[in-house]
Parts: sequence; C-alpha cells; structure tokens
Amino acid sequence: MSLFASIDRVLPPESTKRRVAANVAGVAFAALAVTILLPRPAPASVWVSGFVRGMGDAMLAVGIVLVWRSARVVNFAQAAMGAMGAYFAFVLVGVFHVPFVIAVPICLLLGAGAGFLINVLFVQRFFNSPRLVVTVVTIVVARFLGNSRDYVNGLPVIKGHVGDLNNQDFLEQSRMQLPFGHSVWKVLGVPLDFAALFTVFAAVCALGGLALWMRRSRLGTAVRGVAVNAERAQSLGINVRSVGAAVWTMTGAFAALGLLLRGISEGFVYGNTDRAPEQFLIPALAAAVLGRMTNISTAVVTAVTIGMVSVAVVWSYPNTAVVELGLLAVIAGGLLLQRRRGSRSEDGESSSWEATKEIRPIPKELSTVPEIRRTRRILIGVVLVVTAAAPFAMSGGKTHLVTVIFIQAIVALSLIVLTGWSGTVSLGQFALVAVAAVLSSNLTSSHGVPFWVALPLVAALTGGFAVLLGIPALRIRGAFLAVTTLAFAVAAQSTLFQSGWFRTIIPLGVNRPRLLFISFESERSYYFLCLAMLLGAVFVVRGLRHSRTGRVLIAARENESGVESFGVSLMRIRLAAFAVSGALAGVAGVLFVHHQRAVDVDVYAASVSVDMFIMTMVGGIGATAGAVLGAAYIGLVTFLIRGDVIRNVVTSGGLLLLLFIAPGGLAGLVTQARDGVLRIVALRRGIAVPSLFEDADLEAVATRRAPLVQRIPYRGLEAIPEVRRYTRPSELHGRTPTRQEVPA
Repeated sequence: MSLFASIDRVLPPESTKRRVAANVAGVAFAALAVTILLPRPAPASVWVSGFVRGMGDAMLAVGIVLVWRSARVVNFAQAAMGAMGAYFAFVLVGVFHVPFVIAVPICLLLGAGAGFLINVLFVQRFFNSPRLVVTVVTIVVARFLGNSRDYVNGLPVIKGHVGDLNNQDFLEQSRMQLPFGHSVWKVLGVPLDFAALFTVFAAVCALGGLALWMRRSRLGTAVRGVAVNAERAQSLGINVRSVGAAVWTMTGAFAALGLLLRGISEGFVYGNTDRAPEQFLIPALAAAVLGRMTNISTAVVTAVTIGMVSVAVVWSYPNTAVVELGLLAVIAGGLLLQRRRGSRSEDGESSSWEATKEIRPIPKELSTVPEIRRTRRILIGVVLVVTAAAPFAMSGGKTHLVTVIFIQAIVALSLIVLTGWSGTVSLGQFALVAVAAVLSSNLTSSHGVPFWVALPLVAALTGGFAVLLGIPALRIRGAFLAVTTLAFAVAAQSTLFQSGWFRTIIPLGVNRPRLLFISFESERSYYFLCLAMLLGAVFVVRGLRHSRTGRVLIAARENESGVESFGVSLMRIRLAAFAVSGALAGVAGVLFVHHQRAVDVDVYAASVSVDMFIMTMVGGIGATAGAVLGAAYIGLVTFLIRGDVIRNVVTSGGLLLLLFIAPGGLAGLVTQARDGVLRIVALRRGIAVPSLFEDADLEAVATRRAPLVQRIPYRGLEAIPEVRRYTRPSELHGRTPTRQEVPA
C-alpha cells in the first residue's frame, strides 16, 4: 500500500480531520524548522509581529481562493484592487486627520467598488472567453493599478498636501492618529499596540463573517455550488454571473482590508520603487497554492505561518533573499506533493484555462494566386530593405533602441512557445534572461570563455533550468505555472542582485564579441548581430510549430485527453517546450548583457517579467509576428513617453482596450485586415475558401454570385420603377431579353 493510500485510509480526503491535521502538521513543521535552522531564536515579539503581518496576507489569500472557486481565475490583481482604497484611507488619517473609524469603512467601500468595476468592465466582458484571457486581464489590471498612489496624489483635493508618504515620519504621524496611538498593552508578556490588536480583531471578524455568509446565506451556498461544478449550478437555476459579481465585490473589500492591516503595522509601502507590487502577492499566492486554490482555512493558516516564519527569518538572518527563495520552495514543494485529481470536471477546467486563439496562415486555396504571392514577396522585400538600411539612417541612440527591440522580440518568441502553444503562463521569463546574463558575463569577462562558446552553453543551461522550473507546475495543471514563475522572478531579483551571494561574482564591465576580423563594438554592427539572431530565432520557432512537437502541443492545448489516448507523452512534449523557451530566453540574456556592456540591477527587476508578458500579449500570443509587433510597440512607447505613470496607462490601458477589440493582439488586427483583402481576391477569382466565408454559400462564391455586401432594398437599380427599367440578355442568370416601353 502506497503512502498516499495509507493517509487516505486514516484521514479521508476532503474531510475536516484531514484539513485540521494538515494545518497543524504544517505549522509544527515550520516552527520546528525555523527553530533548528536559524542561528539565533527569535523573541516572542518578533513572532507576534509576523502573526500580524500574516493576518494581512491571509485577507489577500482569501480573495484569491474565492475568485478561483467562483471563476477558475488566478486573480493577480488581488492586491492592486485594494491599493487605492487603503492608500486613500492612509491619506485621510495621516494628512487630513480624519478619524480612523471613518477611514476604515471608506477604505472597504473603495476596495469593494474596485472589485465590482473590474467584474463589470472586464470579467463579464470575457465571461465566455478562455480562462487564460481573464487571467491576463487581471495581470494587466494589476499593472494598471500599480500606480494607485500617484493616481490618488493627483486628485485636486489631495494634490499639494501629500509629500513623501514612505518615510518614517509619515508612518509615525499616521500611527499617532490611530485610536490609542500612544498606548501599549502587554498580553502574556508581549507588548501590543492598537495596530496589532486591531489587525487580529478585524481579521477574525472578517473571517468569521465570511464563514457565516458561506454557510447560512443563499448567495454563499450558491458560491459553494459554483465552486463544485459551475455548469451544473447554472443548470439548477443559479445565476453564475451574479455570483461572480458578489465574489469580486467581496474580494475587493478583502484586498483593501489586507493592505490596510499591513499598512498600520509597517507603513503603506505598496508600489514603492524598492518593493515591487508583485512581492506583496507572493505570500498570499503561496498560501492559496498550498490550499489548492479551494480551501480557505488552509490558505489562512498557511498565510499566517508564512508571515511568522518570514519575520523570524529576517530578524535572525537579515537577508530578504532567504525569504523569497523559501517562498519559491514552498510553492514548488506544495505542487510536487499534491496529487492531481483525475475528474473530468477538473480536466475541462484546465482545457478551458489553456485555450488560446492561434493566428491562422494564408489559406492554401489562395497561397498560389499570383497577386497574393507577388504582394507577399514585395512586403517581405520592403521590410528587409528598410530593416537593413535603418542603422545607416538613424543615430547611435536610436540604433541602440531598435537593437533592444530585437532582443525583446526573442524573449517574446520564447513566451509564444510556452504560452501561445503550450497554454501555460510564465511571469518570470525575464528572470531567465537575468540568469543567462549573470552566467554569460561571468564566463566571458571573468573566465575568458569566447562569446561564441558561451552563447550555446548558456542557452543550454538556461533551457535546462526552465525545465526544472516547469516540473512542479506540470504536476498540477492550470494556472499554477504563473504562480511559480512569478515567485521565481522575485526570488531571482533578490538572490542575484540584492544579496551577497552572486553580487560579488558579477563583473563590472562586459566587452562585446568579435568574429574573426569583424568587431561588434559599434552600435551598427551589434544591430546586425541581434537582427541575425532574431531571424534565426524566428526560423527555429516556425520550424518547431510545423514539426510533430508543435502539432502535438497545439492538439494537447485543445484536447489533452484526446492526445493522451494516442499514447503521446504530454509531459515529455511540454518539457521540450520549456527547454526551447528557456534556451531562447538564454540567447536573449547573452545578447542583452553584452549589448548593455554591464549587468544593470534595475533592468532585471521582477516587474520587467510582467512587462514582457504584457508586451507579448499586445503583439499577439498566437503568432511569431506578434513578438516583433509587441516589442516594437513597447519600444516606441518607451522612447516617446518619458513619464512612468503615463507610460503605464498607455501600455496597460492599451492592452485592455485591445483585448476588447481584438483578443489576438496587434497580430490579430493585421490578420483581420489581411483576411478582408483575401476575401476580395477570392470573390474576384471565384475561389471557394471555407475559412474566409464561414456563413456564405460556397457554390455561389465559386460561380461569382456572392455579393461583397448585403443588398440594401430600394437602393440603386431597385429604386427605378419597373416601367422604366430595361433588361438585357444574361447567359449567367438565363434571362430572356425583354423590354418595357416607357408610357407616354
């Protein structure tokens, strides 16, 4: 009997005893591990401080679990949707001296309103879309709301009254405005202030109210029913859309409460330049993953445990990289230890989550038409000529920018392989670029390895690292790779650049390569090197798409069980996609670090990985041309717009608008325009193309009798009275020549 079978026999799955035992065992193991491994034990006050922080993270974890249970969407905007309400409450208390008891309801109302608006504007709009699209919407909304502090500071009422709200003076000023701001009480020998006591009280009240609402109210029962099987719940008369609206509104209030509770204890630092918004969500995501995105009690206990352990570790070993690596290990270990349930409902959810729309090529019926082939060759020739002549007509700075666009396009190609074809979101792709940059700079500058040897070596190592990163998420299908890669991006930023582990081995300068007598020191020569690498990457990706591996990836994305019935190893195929994606990211990392001539810490922040994903979605996640279009769009926005807030609005808001118009991105818009031209060509030549005329009579198209537009009655010839009409013979319609005389 296996270990899992023995556990199932003693503690039945989905039972209360099993959940309680798992929670107690997890807390005991974490406390024991921390006590043994830390160089000095943390005092009780530190553990209490971690408990308070964990309660704030627990509010975020509850919101993530609720959204997943109701909509099967990982809400990456959970923290962002409550940021504006929490920050506004801090401004009211700290600047305008509004009583705290009034600021708290305002905070909750603003958070609930943000959740309701996100549901109305975006979630309901993409209600029938694949879950991947809705998850992408939450990612973009999180980035759009990342500047909530700037939005609030720009309000006419507040503008000019707010200075730097991150300093210690403002924190103390805000804390003094709290009730009993100067009072401290001792509970079991541990000093506690009002912030700590209010955090525990508010969290307990919120969780208790949620439990009563889920058990006693009709809407709460509907939420639990939708979590079990949404289709069956809808067939029983439950309005799934109304349930979703209630859940998103509630999660917005939980998000605002979570940030408020953390803010009154440690200051409102959401959106600081030294702490990316993504870092706030990692503990809550880790807790939700360990609760399998469905168990609220496990998520709460895990969030509190993570908060306590994190504060104790930082107090004993002051290095945040240890905490970030620990969270990554918790997420990966939790996924590896969980077993995959084989129910058809879960398989259907995974399939719905992965489904994406791929850009279709030119139909075979028209690919041999002379004008189509001629136009295609002319367009390719014009693009190649303009690309080759551009560095001779541009300045060195603009050539430098276009070269960065080429490198970013290679990163976007790696995301197309992983997300567009395999259906798994990666929010840490630029972290792989950072790993490749550190490896290649150390090999070429510190150890004298030639560039042309380091390039394939680092690409292979990065591909292998990507495979290791993807193994935990492949054990549990769905959105968990996005959580794993986001945690990896945050951990890579802390480990590689903000600690003493690898920072000392990074060289101060990196020289550009040489090939025989050709030097790539100039911007123009390196431009052509990156262009050649981009063309090679496009060739590799297109070859992969038309190979057996690419066809199996697309088929598995649409119907996983159908592919497995043919004896195909999906694990092997998907790991091959991880390897190719990681290798492309490695090539981009090698090119980028030699292009920059140094390893710049700010360039490899965790938020850049999210930017790369947004860039690829803007271009089109289902087409290789989308990589270039997305990189060009982001590059132009970066060059033309200098302000961070306006640039964020243009990129994030532009993608949200684009998702409304064309979910396929810029490549989708180009494809729509191309198909319009192809329809005209097909009509003129009488070629029946089923993919272009889905609702038309193909026989009528073949006989050239399909109109370009619908006939408008009483317009044109039909507006002439019958007595004034003339008819002529027609071999096509078989009419007899008749003529009606005009009456006198």
